[in-house]
Amino acid sequence: MPIFYFYFKITDGIFFMIKIYKKNHRDRELKEVGELSENCWVRVVDPTAQEIRFISEKANIPLDILEDALDESELPRIESEKDYLVIIIRIPLGEKESFFSIPLTIILTQKYLITVSIRPNDIIGSFLLGGKDFQTQNRPKFLFDVFKRTVKSYDYLIRSSAKSINKQRFRLDKLKNTDITNLVEREEILNNYISALVGNASIFNKILKGKFISLFEQEQDLIEDLLVDMRQVIELCDTNIKTIKNIREAYSTILTNNLNKVLKFLTSITIILTLPTIISSIYGMNVGLPGGGQDGVFYYIMGFTLIIMGLSYSIFVWRRWL
Repeated sequence: MPIFYFYFKITDGIFFMIKIYKKNHRDRELKEVGELSENCWVRVVDPTAQEIRFISEKANIPLDILEDALDESELPRIESEKDYLVIIIRIPLGEKESFFSIPLTIILTQKYLITVSIRPNDIIGSFLLGGKDFQTQNRPKFLFDVFKRTVKSYDYLIRSSAKSINKQRFRLDKLKNTDITNLVEREEILNNYISALVGNASIFNKILKGKFISLFEQEQDLIEDLLVDMRQVIELCDTNIKTIKNIREAYSTILTNNLNKVLKFLTSITIILTLPTIISSIYGMNVGLPGGGQDGVFYYIMGFTLIIMGLSYSIFVWRRWL
């Protein structure tokens, strides 16, 4: 079964792209069904306005809730009403995407489990690959599984980023402009991740208090473990950001130091070459000069010039200007 596939349903002559699944304890595999039924999972990806209205009417969910789910800048939040519970978290997409995290909305009603995202993603897609312990009727477990996979996904991406950053940390003298550009882009990604992680952690804390979902002891332990893991991921992310800043500062310092060395060298050479220029300029004047009529005066002047240059060079080397 392909991971991302849409179900076409006709209602009043309008086509709706909605994917509906169902699985209970008797089923071995996740089944695709043709209509909404109790304890089903409704998976909505990048829906149109018509699809949003359809879900709103059938599941009795306010339209603005579903519209918020399609806002790519929507922040994590949790909202509870009498007939439904809405949880919005941010999930990672990876470094090569146009935006690095997107909102994932999970809506738990008395009858349905609904997930809404603006594009396909591996976290929700992984549930389509199977899993004997996954049942659409066990909505809290689905929610906790999504949390767990989200934390693991962030952890994997951030650790992969850390490996690349550490490689550049040990080759500061060989960094190119493209490497610095990549570091700046990676820093932007990590800042996006850490913002999403902090927001997700606040959702986990609220759920842990038991105000929105009644938790068993095992589920409380799971949320606590996820919070610990998430704090570690946040710390790792923050460490990588600091490492990138240190690399950029070190690279800037190295460039400045190299530039100063070049300027010192060029200035010293300029001064050394200026001395014979001054002497030759004086003896190039069309006036009477000491020794102007003597034989071999040219060699005396050249010798004196070389001595002056040698002394200047020795002084610059002694002063460590060269």
